[in-house]
Amino acid sequence: YLYDTRGEEALTAFQNDVMLGCRLAFNDAPGTELLLGAIFDTRHDTRLYSLEGSRRIGAQWKISIEARAYVAVAPNDPLYSLRNDDYLQFELARYF
Repeated sequence: YLYDTRGEEALTAFQNDVMLGCRLAFNDAPGTELLLGAIFDTRHDTRLYSLEGSRRIGAQWKISIEARAYVAVAPNDPLYSLRNDDYLQFELARYF
């Protein structure tokens, strides 16, 4: 639970919000990891979802994913300027 005692005067976007998260480490040889999160605004009904994951492929490669989504952002929510900033990123990296 995220709470700021300044109430409506708080300058933070995450005032009076609930956050849930989960980290899964599969403990396998490729080092597969997954991080999931969600923040729910109890006042504006705004939701923020987050996903991060990675896995090694062989000895020199690694694939990663990262995603963020803003859902139902109300016009009076401090996150309103980010309402169209959802993103999805895939990365394939080679190590020498």
